[in-house]
Amino acid sequence: MHLFVGDITEDTAQAAQAVSADAYLITQENHDHDHTGVCYTSLGDIVDLENFYNLLRSADNITLVDKDIWSDGKGKNDPYSMAWHTINYIKILEAQNKFVPTQRLSSKPCVWLAGCSTTEGVGLDFPRMRYGFRVAEELGLELVDMSKNGSSIQWSAERILHSDICANDIVIWGLTSTQRFPYYHNNELYHINHKYYEIERKWLQNYISIDELDSENLYYHNLQSIRSVENFCNKIKAGKSSQVTDDFMIIARVESLILGKSIEDAMGRSIEYVNAGADGIMIHSKEKSGEEIKEFCSKFREFNKDVPIILVPSTYNHIHESEFKEWGANIVIYANHLLRSSYPAMVKVAESILKNERSYDCSDQCMPIKEILTLIPGTK
Repeated sequence: MHLFVGDITEDTAQAAQAVSADAYLITQENHDHDHTGVCYTSLGDIVDLENFYNLLRSADNITLVDKDIWSDGKGKNDPYSMAWHTINYIKILEAQNKFVPTQRLSSKPCVWLAGCSTTEGVGLDFPRMRYGFRVAEELGLELVDMSKNGSSIQWSAERILHSDICANDIVIWGLTSTQRFPYYHNNELYHINHKYYEIERKWLQNYISIDELDSENLYYHNLQSIRSVENFCNKIKAGKSSQVTDDFMIIARVESLILGKSIEDAMGRSIEYVNAGADGIMIHSKEKSGEEIKEFCSKFREFNKDVPIILVPSTYNHIHESEFKEWGANIVIYANHLLRSSYPAMVKVAESILKNERSYDCSDQCMPIKEILTLIPGTK
């Protein structure tokens, strides 16, 4: 069953019937029947929450028909609104891949907007005030909006990876607040909004034990769970399964040494990531001598001689690239040196202008206008 879910208004019916003329409404009276094909419903049609949730769980695919203002007149952040219950429960199901990938509006290049509350424009009076809309309008491109208030980074990533994004499209992805976090439990991923934790607690009990929900270490447990090797491997596999060209690579970043873990922990994670399909390993360390990085490279090359090793020598910056090459490293990233070096230069020029009340005295510290124009495409 392909189920369209939204408000009680005609929008939901029209969306379903655009896919199939035989689409029909599911209500409180027929919710427990065997349903096939394309159907549509809303929390207003099935007033019992448990029946509504059970129907959604029984669907093979779910398409959310969202709108800015729902018919009950309550905001999407109101935990007693139809929108809040509908959207937040669908997010749980979407972690189980019960959603239809977002489709582009036409064959023309477009802007894809993904993210959570800030991206969706929570607090703005008009949706077109969102920066994603403004960018699309400025570029004259169509906008496909995948943003949802309360969504996690993983949820947005899955939306992006499974959507109909093509070459020359632009993807805008706003980051998710730390007030929302994923809960990884029994090979299932749940998205918990801490703001509504007490309200969500009731229906979360269907999936997570009371002891876990009431634990004082709930945050710690969740932060540990999202760092689990299995969870990261699932992300790598999802990315590789969506790959359409060999030019696309997934590099797994290993933070074991930064967190004070052992070389063995870093190696264990790296081996799992490579086996999951990672095209390279970026290893981090804050140890200044570089010895633990050297040891890691040696052990990793014993395991695999071909997968690229990426280093970021911010703390062990006294070592030459030729030595990194001898260790088996393939790529060296100088993370922010150009940015850090540009700031003192700008300060020096600014001080000269303030002191001399003209820019002539610092001309030799600035790139000539003619030369800088050659860096801009189309100005030669």
